[in-house]
Amino acid sequence: MTPMHDRTYQWADYPFPLISTPASEAGYTSPFIKSASKMALVHNAILRGLNAMYLQCLYITPSTAPAFLTFCSCWSEMIHNHHLCEETAYFPLIETALHLPGLAEGNVEEHDAFMPGLRAFDAYITSCTPTTFSGERLYEILDSFAALMQVHLTDEILWIQELSRFEGKLDIVEIDKVHAAEVKKRASKTRVKPYLCTNHDVGYEGGIHKWFRPGGWVERYLYSVWNWGAWRFSACNLAGHPRKLLGVRPERLREMRDVEADWRAEGEGRPETGMTGMTLETETETVKEAADSTTTSRRSLIG
Repeated sequence: MTPMHDRTYQWADYPFPLISTPASEAGYTSPFIKSASKMALVHNAILRGLNAMYLQCLYITPSTAPAFLTFCSCWSEMIHNHHLCEETAYFPLIETALHLPGLAEGNVEEHDAFMPGLRAFDAYITSCTPTTFSGERLYEILDSFAALMQVHLTDEILWIQELSRFEGKLDIVEIDKVHAAEVKKRASKTRVKPYLCTNHDVGYEGGIHKWFRPGGWVERYLYSVWNWGAWRFSACNLAGHPRKLLGVRPERLREMRDVEADWRAEGEGRPETGMTGMTLETETETVKEAADSTTTSRRSLIG
């Protein structure tokens, strides 16, 4: 898990925790560790976008709403593309190679679990206008499915790691190549690719993943021009280095901290602020516990 930079919540690594890659613990010692780590890096790009929206949506104004809504739609398109490629290429290839139909059924079920929330998100960002946009409403919609999504994104990495039990039967390197080609074919050049480039931290976990470059100069500096305003809300700059979230106003954050200090001084605790009304610190621990619980109870692979 990457460390928190400070407690102003201006960075996109919280409140929904990023995923530690298998390679961060074991090194790149097998194709399955590399496959699982690559998936974790992609999932972290989704989580950074989720955190970026969650932390910035309350501060969006009518003048910044158009670019922010574009960022939101690019994030959603990234998820839809990612899951479509998994369900039409990645999972079927694995099941076919092992002659184990239904092996990935649990992953698909987890996709389905948060789809109602994602569809509500899509409906809202496509129906509202810059003047009718409500950060509170978007925050509420994200709250309805974000924790489920975070648990799934974490759980799937462990599922890939477990595939190592089929080493010798499963050519995960070849499957990753076919899957990557499918993703490349389907991903929008001016929306998904720049989104991934600006939400992948090239220095994550001490920079051990330098081999993973979601885009080169063209994707970062040419394709990004089409939706230039949207990337101001990304977690990283065009070079892939983390940056403070531009949509969060420091003066508002100071105000929120002062109000919280007053409540604590009076012994009343903090009011409801988001996921189940908990503080961001408690939210983070709850999501971690949910992920650990789901991992523990995850059904064993067939075979």
